[in-house]
Amino acid sequence: MALALALLLASLDGGRHGDAFALHGVAVPVWEQYRRYDGAPDFPVVQLQADGGALQFVEVRQGCNADGGGCMFEAPGVFISRAPGVISPAYSPVWLSDVQPTDRTFDVRFALLEAAPDGGLQNFVVQAGGDNGPEMDPYFSPGVDGLVVHATIQADSTNRRGQFVDATCTTGGSTLREEARTNRVAEGSSASIAIPSGAQFSWGLVDAGSGDVAFSVFANRVQVWRWEFPQARLTQCGNADDGGYSDGQLSLSRLVPVLYVGWATFRPPAQNATFTMGFGGHGPQFGAMPSISTVGQRVDVPVRLIDGEGRVVLGVPTRVDVSLAGPQPFPAASVLPGLTPSGEAFVSFTPTTPQVVRITLQVDNAFVAVERTISIVSSMADAGLVDAGAADAGSVDAGSVDAGSVDAGSVDAGSVDAGSVDAGSVDAGSVDAG
Repeated sequence: MALALALLLASLDGGRHGDAFALHGVAVPVWEQYRRYDGAPDFPVVQLQADGGALQFVEVRQGCNADGGGCMFEAPGVFISRAPGVISPAYSPVWLSDVQPTDRTFDVRFALLEAAPDGGLQNFVVQAGGDNGPEMDPYFSPGVDGLVVHATIQADSTNRRGQFVDATCTTGGSTLREEARTNRVAEGSSASIAIPSGAQFSWGLVDAGSGDVAFSVFANRVQVWRWEFPQARLTQCGNADDGGYSDGQLSLSRLVPVLYVGWATFRPPAQNATFTMGFGGHGPQFGAMPSISTVGQRVDVPVRLIDGEGRVVLGVPTRVDVSLAGPQPFPAASVLPGLTPSGEAFVSFTPTTPQVVRITLQVDNAFVAVERTISIVSSMADAGLVDAGAADAGSVDAGSVDAGSVDAGSVDAGSVDAGSVDAGSVDAGSVDAG
C-alpha cells in the first residue's frame, strides 16, 4: 500500500500560501495545489482521483471552439512548496507519467517566486484567483519577483524528449505575460533534451562559479538543462516594464519553488485529457510506540524515513527535527534516521507528571510535519480515565498529517529515493530529550 500523501483539504488547514485544493508529498504535506480554471462555467472542474498510488487528474482541457463559441483552460495548475529554498525539496521530486488519450505532452513551468517575509506566497495566490483561478499559472504576471522556466515534457516512453521554450524573470510590479518578457532561453544549454523513462524532476539555483548563478533542472538528480547568468541579473530583470525588483534585488532567502502542470496542446473544449503524475522521495514516520505510558517510565520515540511504498529508506542524510510539547518542558532534538544501520533513530524522554505530550516530526519547517500524541498517566490502572481521542495516533492538526491515517484510495506514488537536505551536525542515532 502506498503511503504517499494526497489529501483534500476539506477538514485540514487551508494551506500555508492560501486556501489550497490539496496537499501532496510522501508521509508529510510538502506541496499545496491550486487548480487553474478559465472559461465558460459549462464544464466540470479538474478533479483528483487515485490510480494505483499515483495522482490522476481528470477533465483537463485547453482550447477553443472552432465556431468561436468560447475557450476553455483547465489544468492541475500550480503546486507551491511549503519548504522555501533556492532549490525544490530534494526529498519530494515530481514525476510526470502519462497524458491520455491523445497529445501526450505536459506543459510545465519550473519557477522560483519570492515570498512575503512570513514565507507565504499569498500575494501570488490571490492575484492568480486562488484555487480554480483563471491565472493560476506563472505564464501570467505573478505579482511577485521571480524566475520562470517554461518547458514541454513528453509523457513517459522510450526516447522521451523535453523542449525548453522560455526562460524569463519577472518583478512584483510587472504586468507582462510570458511572451512579453525578455526570453533568455538562448542563454541556456541545448533547448531539446533527452529525458529518462520514469524521471523525477527537481530544479533551482546553483553556484556557477566566477560570480555567476545557474537555474538548473534535474532529472533523477542529474542536470539536464542549465541557464547560467551573471549575479547582476539578480538586481535588474531587464524586461520592457522593469522597475526593478521589490527589494532592489531578488531575495534568494525568500524564494519558494513553484511548479505549473498543464496540457501542451490546443483542442476544442469537448476534448478532455487525463493526467497521471505524482511526487516521489521520502518523509518521516513514527515507528511502533505506545499511545499510553506512565509517570517515571522512559518513552522511546522511534523515527524513520519511508518512501511512497512505506519502505524504510537508508543512506540519506535527511534531518528530522523532533519536538515534544506538554506541560513538562522537554528539549527539542534532531536525528538522522537514514544514516543509522536499521534506518530508525530514537528520541527518549521521561515524564514526571501526568500529561498529554504532543510529538512532532518536522522536515524543514512546521508546515512539513507529522504528529501524534501520547498520554502519560500515574499508573496503568488510571489508563481508563484517559480520553481516547487524546491518545489517537491518527489525529491531525494545522497541516501536520499522520501518514498512517491517510486513505489509501487517495495517495500518490513514488518509491524512488530523491536525495537529501542539509544534514547539519546532528547525531544519527539516539537522542535523550528528557
